[in-house]
Formats: sequence, structure tokens, C-alpha cells
Amino acid sequence: MSKLTVFDRSGGNQPFLRGILTRSLQKAGLSFSDAHEAASRVRESLEHFEEVTTRQVREEVSKVLLASHGEDVERGYAFIKDHTGWIPITRSGGHSDWFSRNLFQHRLETCGLPQNVAEQLTHVVYERLLKHHPRGIERESLRKLTEEVVALEAGEEFASNYRAWRDFFLSKKPLILMIGGAPGVGKSTMSTEIATRLNITRSQSTDMLREVMRTLVAPQLTPELHHSSFDAWKASPSSVHRSSVSDLIIEGFHRQADLVEVATEAVLQRALRENVSLLLEGVHVRPRLAGSISADTEAVVVPIMLAVTRKKTLQRFLQGRFTDAPDRRAQRYLENFDAIWQLQESLLDDAHRANIPVIINDDRDSTLTRIMRVITAAVAACPTSQAVTNTDRSG
Repeated sequence: MSKLTVFDRSGGNQPFLRGILTRSLQKAGLSFSDAHEAASRVRESLEHFEEVTTRQVREEVSKVLLASHGEDVERGYAFIKDHTGWIPITRSGGHSDWFSRNLFQHRLETCGLPQNVAEQLTHVVYERLLKHHPRGIERESLRKLTEEVVALEAGEEFASNYRAWRDFFLSKKPLILMIGGAPGVGKSTMSTEIATRLNITRSQSTDMLREVMRTLVAPQLTPELHHSSFDAWKASPSSVHRSSVSDLIIEGFHRQADLVEVATEAVLQRALRENVSLLLEGVHVRPRLAGSISADTEAVVVPIMLAVTRKKTLQRFLQGRFTDAPDRRAQRYLENFDAIWQLQESLLDDAHRANIPVIINDDRDSTLTRIMRVITAAVAACPTSQAVTNTDRSG
């Protein structure tokens, strides 16, 4: 690959160095491997040039980040390129990371703060770092500063949440999140956001487990696996004469869920044995699954039932599925809307009986905030010695 020279607006020039771009992308919130991969893709996209401007490089970086990592990371990169205050955070042992506004804001959102408040407090902390610690700050000092700002600006409740998460991040135990709910309520979308914010690298969809199982077992042996959750009852046509359709929908779902739960429990038990955090999501994550975990486990287990309690909203969500991902055949979901609605009512009844939190998904940001508050409450209620997760990122 030929040498590439980058010219700035003043006419100065320097060679394109992948390592420098990689470090810039790390400051925007990417891991080293993701940052290096993105920098390599940018270099490959410019391989036909011998000379480029800094503006061309930034535009190409923005394209790569938007395509691979989304708007939040792209905005973080744009910010650090427009602001020269790059502040190192020193860990024990002398290792340093760069302060990332994007990751720091996510940490504050983890404490249950709404996105706009977390963004404002991130700005406050960053401005203090620029003013008082422009050459860097030790991680413990940053934690104390963060706690002070959160207590002053948001209140002691959130400062307490921050301390609970801090201890949680430093502990050794796994966090087990279980997010259930009827088809179309937003389980996958919310789960992806939560896993990202908590840096949970192991997640499992029960729909995927069912897909794997159905490829291994013939329809004649387990016909329920070869139907959707809301029409699994059709696997036993003779039962039509024994129950109402409503009862059949629920009975068929539970027969299917019993089968899928064999694989789900295997995934769960492996995570517990390996002491790693896990996020389980899917319609088959029934309230009773949390009860199957031994009471003396050291894991922090947080079951949540996600719901959409307005029919028009759920129909819109399902329609969105069809528009955004036609391969998921969402039109069939709309055609079976009444069955899905009955299934949701049954799941919610089970959740209420099991005292499992029900979160209404009516708005993405507010729903995420409510979910994080439920998780935070579970973390805060556990002794430090029993708390867990495998992240210790900026802040």
C-alpha cells in the first residue's frame, strides 16, 4: 500500500498513520480492536489516493463509524476532533486510558439518570477536567469528582447508585438479566442497548435457540418448535375440540416454551458455571425461569417483563418490523395480532403473580431509563461482596 500524505487547512502535511487514527477512535469510545479495524477500513478506502485533506479523512471516518457503530460513536469522534482537550485517566499500575465523553455518559445513564441529564453532567465533569486536570487525572480521583457532581446536580439517590455500580464493577460475580415479553414489544432493541451500556458480551435470544432446535429435530417429533409462539397451538389440531382458542394459544405457547427452556437453562447454567454476565431475551423467558436459579447463587439475577399496553402502539411496532426487516415476516404477526395480544396478557399475569417488574415500552429513551433503574435497584440491594459484572470503563 502506497504512502498517503494528509494536508491540513494551513498547508501543512504529515503521513497518514493508522496508529494515530486508532487512538483517536479509542477516545471516541471504541475498543482497541474495533478502533484498529475502523482505521484499517478508512486506510483501505483511501488506498487509491496519494494525497488527501484532513477533511476527506474525517468524512471517510464518519462514514465508517456510522455504518459500523452508529451515530453516538460518530458524534463522539466528531467532538474530540473539534476539541483539543484529550485527558488521560491513570489506572493503578500506571496504565492510562483517554477520557471518553460517550462512555462516561453511558455510565451515568447506567445509574438511572435520563439521557439528557447524563449528557449535561458529562459536560460539567469534562469542563472541570479541562480546567483543573488538563494533563490527566487518576481514576479514583475521577470517581470522587463524578460522585460529587452527581450528588450536587442530580441528588444523593443517584450518587448512591453511582457508588453501588462502582462497587459492582469491581466485584467478581455475574449479572444475569432476563428480558421477556410478547412478540414485537421491543425486547431485542432494548437488550442490545442494555448489553452495550453494561458491556455484557454474552447475550442469547430464545428465538435463536428455537431456530437451532428446529433444524436438529424433525417436525414429527416436536411440532411446536416449527411454529411461532402465538400459533404453536396449531401443532396439535385435535385440541381444537377441547378448549377455547384463547386457551389453546396459551397452552401451545407453554408447550413450545417448555421445549426451548431446555436449551435456555443450559445457556444459563453455563454462564453461572463460568461466572460471566449474561443477557437472556425472548418471548420464552417466562417469569418462572428466574425462580429456577438456586437461591444461594452468587449471581445478581434481574428478571424484567417488557410490555406495550396500547394496541395501536404494538401494531405500529409490528408494522415497523415489517418495514425495517421484511425477512422477519412481520405481516404475519399483524395478521395474528389478537393471538399476540392474548399471549401478552397471559405473560403479564404471570409476571404480576411472580412480582417481576413490568416495564411499559412507550418511548425508547424513557424505557431504557426505567429498565436501568430496575437493574440499579437490584445491584444496590446486594451486598458488595455479591455484586458483579465484567466492565470497568471510563469513569
